[in-house]
Amino acid sequence: MTALEPSNDYSDLDFDALRVRIQNLIPSAFPAWTDFNVANFGNTLIDCFCFVTDVLTKYQNAAALNSRWSTSTSLAAVLASTKLIGYVPQGQTASQVEETFTLASGISPGDVVLPAGTTVQTLDVGAPVTYQLLAPLTIPAGTTSATGLVENSTAQMDVFDATGLLNQSVSLSQSPFLAGELTVTAGNGTYTQVANFLAAAATDLVYTLTTDANGVATLTFGNGVNGALPTGAITCSYNYGGGAAGVVGAGTLIKIPGSFTDVFGNPVQISVANAAASSPAQNSQSLASIQLLAPLSIRPAGRCIARTDYQDVALQVPGVTRALMLFATQDPSVAINQGVLRIVPASTVQASETLLTAVTNAFAATPYAQTLNLLIVSASYLVINVQVLAYKKSGVTPAQMKAGIVASLTYFFQLTYPATDLAGNPNNGQNGQPLAGTPNTAIDFGFNLKDENGNPANLVNWSDIFDAVRNAAGVRKIDAGPNGLLLNGVRADVAITLQQFPALGTITIIDGDTGQVVS
Repeated sequence: MTALEPSNDYSDLDFDALRVRIQNLIPSAFPAWTDFNVANFGNTLIDCFCFVTDVLTKYQNAAALNSRWSTSTSLAAVLASTKLIGYVPQGQTASQVEETFTLASGISPGDVVLPAGTTVQTLDVGAPVTYQLLAPLTIPAGTTSATGLVENSTAQMDVFDATGLLNQSVSLSQSPFLAGELTVTAGNGTYTQVANFLAAAATDLVYTLTTDANGVATLTFGNGVNGALPTGAITCSYNYGGGAAGVVGAGTLIKIPGSFTDVFGNPVQISVANAAASSPAQNSQSLASIQLLAPLSIRPAGRCIARTDYQDVALQVPGVTRALMLFATQDPSVAINQGVLRIVPASTVQASETLLTAVTNAFAATPYAQTLNLLIVSASYLVINVQVLAYKKSGVTPAQMKAGIVASLTYFFQLTYPATDLAGNPNNGQNGQPLAGTPNTAIDFGFNLKDENGNPANLVNWSDIFDAVRNAAGVRKIDAGPNGLLLNGVRADVAITLQQFPALGTITIIDGDTGQVVS
């Protein structure tokens, strides 16, 4: 019997392709079998073989893709890879703010004690943002108010029985777990977290902690040789929740559920308010961010040697989206024995002093040449104003055409790719799509915008922006005349220096049918 011939087309392993190959093979063994369109046992068996092979091939391809940093679409697979290099992804954080609790009913004859965990909320009807008091707060008798720290989180206590087994593991019941807010005790004392058990003695009360793709934290204890076995009841007290969605503005936490009394049992009414906006908070590090930053965490001997090493250190600081390091060999304007590191935050605005300080602190723990004068500055931006004379499609209003052009240009100039493209397709790295959260390489420092020879082109291409406008929703065509598309007032590429970063400026849309500016 003739076997299936080898194929170099690795995309022909789907159900239909396999069925065609088997049908082409069958006549060599069964010449009388020529009808593949009837419902008989043989044709059913072919379909079953093709179906099973199609499914197994899908699993095999997924396993291959998820074994590589750049192609993985599984957060769980990438988290497993981070353990191999000692990279710890950033966990979710919670926003905090000072909240003032005031006795609306006047001075109370006794102290009013508010326990830890007392909640305050925004007035949103559907899903109010809730904060909790982190420590007990007392409004002393004879006073009307007190201020305490509240956090966008919920307190939780989980209790587990120690089994006496080696390397016992327990998983916290609530997620996303907030790192740094966990207390673990057992019958033999309070446990502390370590990265691993390599340096742990048999009596050390330590545990390791891992967080999975769903934000569930798992604690693992020692084996009695490296790390002590817990005894009795294992109590885990922690907070969960938080995230960027919990950030609130000043004067928004103004509701306090429940009823309250002073220490003598007298009922009191309490009003609350936050005078300032809450502190920033972040979600758990995304798949795209881990894929970008985890490999960058591996640097030669833990020090900065090459130019890109400095960029890698900066990109690991939360809030830094792009970085460019130039020496005199790349930029003649840089002095000898000097390096200038330019920082782009999450949007094309000037980097704050707080962010620049955070980058500076990162280099305090990263050795580099002592003779180098390292300057850390905000990136300078080349603002590109766009004017387009466009004709709308049939049935499209000027306002709809403008909205499509603005959306397309905004997408073109963004620093990182969002979850979906303009058509609503997921940016998941599949079928030619970029991966959400990864840098948009079409927009970069002038030094990184190369020509065909790999040298800095010193240009932002007019044709690239033309394509973005032409492909915008609602646009039928762009005027072919000299005023069809102008960048900073001219129909030409825009010159950019090595140090500049392009940013979208004003967008002016002229309706080609009426000649009027679309408002």
